[in-house]
Amino acid sequence: MPAQHADNVLAHTSSAYGRNGKLILFFSVPFLVAAPLLLLLPNFSTLGGIFLRYGSIPVGSSLFEFAFTAAVFLVSLVLASFAISAVNVVIRSQRTLNLMTHYESSRIEHATFRLFFVLLAATLVILAANLLLLDMHANWGGQLVPLQPFWGSLVSFIVSAAILFVPQAIAVDDASVPQALRKSVSFVLTRPKYFLLFLVGGSVLLLLNDALFLTVLPGQARLASLLVMAFLIVPFLEVVKTQIWLSKYALI
Repeated sequence: MPAQHADNVLAHTSSAYGRNGKLILFFSVPFLVAAPLLLLLPNFSTLGGIFLRYGSIPVGSSLFEFAFTAAVFLVSLVLASFAISAVNVVIRSQRTLNLMTHYESSRIEHATFRLFFVLLAATLVILAANLLLLDMHANWGGQLVPLQPFWGSLVSFIVSAAILFVPQAIAVDDASVPQALRKSVSFVLTRPKYFLLFLVGGSVLLLLNDALFLTVLPGQARLASLLVMAFLIVPFLEVVKTQIWLSKYALI
């Protein structure tokens, strides 16, 4: 990828925040609600992210416990879907010189439900694969090696990579769920340099965020880094993804 293209993405990202910073932060507020909600589940926080403890999923839970877990997860997923969709619609409107009219706002609702379905399906696939692999082992040099850490992580990476640009396909291109999946996979495969640049840049931001709070607030580092990640870093990365997605359109 030419350096000029990367510079254009960063320039458009800076422009987006300059024109719509308050609106982007306003629509990022649901992340601040979704992140603490997820900590009510058998999760752990590290590097500003929330990860499920597959081995801590209670077996034989009561109907109430299962309903509570499902409700918290679904509410968190709806909030995250809304925030991601709203940020993408805002950036689309700014790049296409459209005002946030009632029509543009209605796109947020449609995009939220489509994205919610995709994120829910992806989560269930990742969860099922990891639970299936949880008790599986392979004989390696006379030792039993668990399969879940490597193969479960690989499945999670592949699924996550496949849906990485689904929010942009839905909110920007108004694609249906099947179309959005095809567009996202196609974009990652045909523009791998953008994909790798995004992964590297996002990883560096998460590492710096965690390192900062481990140094400044070691006692509250996990919670502080999680809140900064939810309110600032995730929206920023979503704006970057949208600018990368829009880079395929020469006229805008």
